[in-house]
Formats: sequence, structure tokens, C-alpha cells
Amino acid sequence: TIFSESNMTYPLVKIAHLYSEQKSAIVSVNFNFSYQLIQNINDGEPADVFIASHPDWIEILKQKGLVDVYNLANIAKDKLLLVASKNNKKLQTFQINKTDDINKILREIDKQNIPLIADSENTSLGKYTNTILDDAKIADQKVYRLINEDKKSITDLINSSDEYCGIVLASS
Repeated sequence: TIFSESNMTYPLVKIAHLYSEQKSAIVSVNFNFSYQLIQNINDGEPADVFIASHPDWIEILKQKGLVDVYNLANIAKDKLLLVASKNNKKLQTFQINKTDDINKILREIDKQNIPLIADSENTSLGKYTNTILDDAKIADQKVYRLINEDKKSITDLINSSDEYCGIVLASS
């Protein structure tokens, strides 16, 4: 039984399928927000593997004695990406260079009054986004957060509007 955030869906489905075939074992994968998966573990739901994208989630389980501290490993890396529609006219007014610091870019987006879509704070992406927004000192009134009930992803929202930009994981 594997618990993981949905950004790991593609590789985990493939891995679970291969493992199941090779070992003649049933593999169950539960994809959800890390916050919800931790609640499930707290409620006694068993998991053989818990994959979290942020160390804070593992720390919560360690503090409660719910994780085997001798079997922790980093298994994957991801990147944060700032995304926007190609048709976003406000973004076309300033130059972004590959060498620009993310804080500089975010402050410029803030100055241009370009709304930023961020993930729920119950996800690893939301936690990482909070960190970079705090570092860049971005005004919260221009940051729109997805909630667990949102059916559209950040990229879907960006593609449906020429006004927003957002922070996503490269894997998604």
C-alpha cells in the first residue's frame, strides 16, 4: 500500500504495475493531498510506503512516531515552474532572463498587478509556494489559492485566461 500526492501518479502507476507483475503481489496506491494522507495514517489506515514532496509532512509523522526513521529516502526530485499563458499581455511588457532570480520575477509580477494562482496550503506545492512568496514579499491579495474542492488545475486555469500566472511542479 502506497500513499502519495497526485504529482507522482504517472511513475507510481507504472512502478506498481511492474512490481505487481514481477512479484505476483497486489499493489494499492492512494493518491491524495499529503495533509489528507497524514490524517488517514493518524486514523490508523496502514501504508507500507508514504511519498511526500515536502519534508514537513515526514516531520509530522516522525514526531508522532508513525514513520520508520531508519527507512527514509529521497526517491525523486522536482522543480517549481512559473507558468503563464502565451497571450498574457502584461507579462509581455517586461523581459525575463534565465538568470533572473525568482524573487525579482515575482516582485515584477506583483508590481504589474498580475494575479498569481497558487495551490492549497494542504499540498507540498502550496508549502513550497508559501516559502518563495514569503521570500519575495508578495502581497497576498494578488495570490489566489486553489482549495481541495477545485476541479481545475492551475494549468487549466492559466490556459483559460490571459490574465493569470501560476506556480506548478514540473512533473505536473
